[in-house]
Amino acid sequence: MQDRSPRRPARGWIRGLVAAAWLGLCACNHQLPRLSARGQHAEVVERAAHARYRPRGEPARAWARSLTELGRSSEARAVLLRDFRVTADLRSLVALADLELREGLRGLAAVHYARAASLEVDTLRGRTDVCALFRERAGRFLAEGEAVAADLDMRRIAIICPQPKGPEGAALQAAVDAVSMPKV
Repeated sequence: MQDRSPRRPARGWIRGLVAAAWLGLCACNHQLPRLSARGQHAEVVERAAHARYRPRGEPARAWARSLTELGRSSEARAVLLRDFRVTADLRSLVALADLELREGLRGLAAVHYARAASLEVDTLRGRTDVCALFRERAGRFLAEGEAVAADLDMRRIAIICPQPKGPEGAALQAAVDAVSMPKV
């Protein structure tokens, strides 16, 4: 028998109970990515929809992949946006932008890529599809006379993308500089 002081009763069982509850809460949706990778998309959607706690992080992205495979892309977009807003995980925002780009929602995808780039540039570094989207958007902004917006996209391109080889990238940058630089 251990000698316990009256001031400090045994609390080991409380710590064990808290640890068990924490593990139980965290493990609710841990199988969703594996099920989604196996192609059991209906099972993933069913489990996620009836889960006590909404999936977050990788399970939420797996849920969104399964919704997309089942043709419910608007619900998948809502899941990814909610996951980004709740967890602030940039992988969910980039997955949302990728989904929007695949669905043909290029304007929304560009906005979400720009948001991800403003939060952390390494998440998009080297992505040629994003670079092409920003170049196209900068060209459209420039054609509309929105030099400041075009300049912001060109700055994102300079940070995220490898420098374009050839006259195309230099011509676009020169056009942005000509419009955005004040004439003295």
